This record gives sequence, structure tokens and C-alpha cells, in this order.
Amino acid sequence: MNGVLPLKAWNLLEYLFMIVAGTRNAQSISIGIAYDWLFNPKDTSGAAYSSEPAAGTATNYFIIPTSNYMVSHCSVGSVISIMNLSLTYVYRRTVTAKTTDSPSSGLTKVEFDGTALDFMSWSNCGMGVAFGHVTGSTDTISGMFGNANGTNNGLNSLKLFGVEDWYGQYWNILTDAAIKGEYVDSAAVNTVYIPNADDHTVVTNDYNNYSVTSNTMPLNNGYTTALQFVDGALITLTSTGGSSSTYFCDYYYQASRTSAGTTWYCVLAGGSFSDGGNDGPFYLNCDLGWGVSYWDIGARSFVLIP
Repeated sequence: MNGVLPLKAWNLLEYLFMIVAGTRNAQSISIGIAYDWLFNPKDTSGAAYSSEPAAGTATNYFIIPTSNYMVSHCSVGSVISIMNLSLTYVYRRTVTAKTTDSPSSGLTKVEFDGTALDFMSWSNCGMGVAFGHVTGSTDTISGMFGNANGTNNGLNSLKLFGVEDWYGQYWNILTDAAIKGEYVDSAAVNTVYIPNADDHTVVTNDYNNYSVTSNTMPLNNGYTTALQFVDGALITLTSTGGSSSTYFCDYYYQASRTSAGTTWYCVLAGGSFSDGGNDGPFYLNCDLGWGVSYWDIGARSFVLIP
């Protein structure tokens, strides 16, 4: 059992999508959870609501500008998520009341169930209406494409070929490739490595079970315009000249070194709940190490049959 999804399996979904949908712009078909921007009640940038509730007091409500997207996208019975951004605390709560013009005009009071939380005392806080939901919201969708609740607005899980949240909601950790970032002789290079045989585990920081290829990845961020084959799988070749609606329509991140040394990077795909137009099946993040641990990075179980 592999705990992460091989790049080749991810590519299979990409091929199927392009053939069946007739486009490389996945968001033009179904967006998924990509536009949950995490309202921060601790934001003190001139917002009158930032002082309520007061730090040191556990409450079951928060005050939010009526113009905020959470007001229009949550109602009584909606499930919301409340977390601190270091991910020490993640709570799911159900909205029990929503009162406009409270405590004053232009503000809305949102109340929720469960144990009261002193979130204003956390080092940082984020609240959203889509991220952090359990799986199964697309089980009733028939056909190959669709969104939970029948709404394609960037705040509802998507279903493609029976796969829920193929992209969006959280980054998928992929194997079949790793990036070795080096800075040698005053030049940076991001070299693609692949696992030996079917060994996808990372044994040491030296990647002793990975082999070097002749392929390199771009040294700049941007929207992908072309792909290259690496051991039978597609991966970003160049990222100049594209946009969210042209070529492969998805973004690419990297972290080329600017000083002597070596850094290993894993390959993350798909994008998370707040990456907006960058999200999609060809969206790659190659600037984080295998030891990274964030709430918006996950993995799918994958059974490897010999």
C-alpha cells in the first residue's frame, strides 16, 4: 500500500479529462473548492469588528463584515471550519444563527454550536465555509463531472471520474518524481529524479533510492505552457507565456536556490482550498520538502498491484 499517489496515476486522470472534456481548462468544467479565502477575525487593518469578541473570552460567535463572502455563503445549518494557521487547532462547527446589522450596521454576527472557543487568543486564526469538510459530499452525483450541492462556485467539492476533490481542497502528494535543487558554479538547476523500480519511499535526505534523469524543471514560477515526459509520466517543462485560460491553464511553483548547496523538493499537485484560479490538474508545487506538514497537504491511499 502506497500512502501517496504516483505521478503516473495522476497523469491518467489528466489524460482522461482532456479526452472526455475536450479541454485543458478544468475550471471551465468544474472548479471544486478553490475560493475559500479564510476570513481572519484577528485582522486589525482598520476593521471595527476585530475587537469582538475580546481575547481571553471563549465564545460561540464571531463578528464579520456583511460584505464578506462567508456571510453570503453560510446560513443556519451550514458547517464551517475554525482553525489557527499553525494547525494546532482545527474545529468544525454548525452555524446556529446569523444576524445582520449586529452589533452595528455593515456587520453580521454568526453564532455556532459546540464548545465555546477563545480563538481571539490564538496566534492566528482562519475561518472558512468549504475547507476541512469530510468526504462523501459528492456521493449522490451521477455522471463523470459535477459539484456537491449542484453549485460550481469554488466552494463545493467536485467529482471527476468518481474521484472526489481531484484538485482543490488540499494538495496531493505525488511520487514517481522528486526535484533536486542545486546551486553550482553560480547557476541554479532543478533536476528531476525518479524512484528506483517501484520503491517510492524516501529513505534518506540523499534520496538513495531515487535515480537522476536528464530532465530539469523551470527556474521560474508561472502558468504552464508545455509538458515533458519523465519515465512515462508528464511533468512541467516550461512555464512562460501561459495564463489561467490558455495552454494548460494551471500554475507552477518552484524554489530554485540562490546560494551554494542542495535542497530536495517533493511534487505536490492540484492546489488547495484558497488557491483560486491557479488550481487544476496541471497545477504543481515543487518548492517544499518531504517533511513539510500543513493542513492543506494530503495524500490518497493507492494500492500497488505487482
